[in-house]
Amino acid sequence: MIEQTLDLVDNKEELQDLLLNMGILPELNRTFLNPLGLNLILNKELNLELQKTDSPEGIIAHTVDSFRLKVFNDYRNKKHKERQEMAGFIIQTKDLIRKDKLTKDKDLHLSSPENLKLKKLLNCVDDISYKIKRILMENSAIKDKNGADIDFNKVFRDMEVDFAMDNYLDGITKAILIYYQEDIELELDKIKKIKTKQDKTFRGKR
Repeated sequence: MIEQTLDLVDNKEELQDLLLNMGILPELNRTFLNPLGLNLILNKELNLELQKTDSPEGIIAHTVDSFRLKVFNDYRNKKHKERQEMAGFIIQTKDLIRKDKLTKDKDLHLSSPENLKLKKLLNCVDDISYKIKRILMENSAIKDKNGADIDFNKVFRDMEVDFAMDNYLDGITKAILIYYQEDIELELDKIKKIKTKQDKTFRGKR
């Protein structure tokens, strides 16, 4: 058992500062609770209230506060770096069985060097995955209206050019599209049917 003193958040102003000013509550909602149909709010009396919906899409916010998101990322990254250096991990996935408490002993490895190296590589994958998602979202917003077909032959040619020009991120993004070509085409067929049905419904309400 790790012996440590846990301080209580003993006043509502401190709770408000942590949850709202540091961006913790919006990010908790956006990344964890909203997809589950849940939303945690701090009301005017600074009491926590949990909202819920049975809607299949969960809770979708109209806007994302980019400033609070940046504040949260700065706060999180600092905390994660300190925890990684001290504990050897950020998200705990198993019981702590090697030592009964943490120390600052340089020879103490709660995670082996091999695991730390793997952690770094996986962090790289997470980072590039986020960047690829941004590219796909931006391309979708600009080009892919109404579930339009994708010219996979052109995607392949562009991918070869990207790799030749060392544009690895764009090349990897196109490689993913090509790898999942069959699944994407099947999904686009479904999307077109939904779009057709929506158009008929919309025209019928005019």
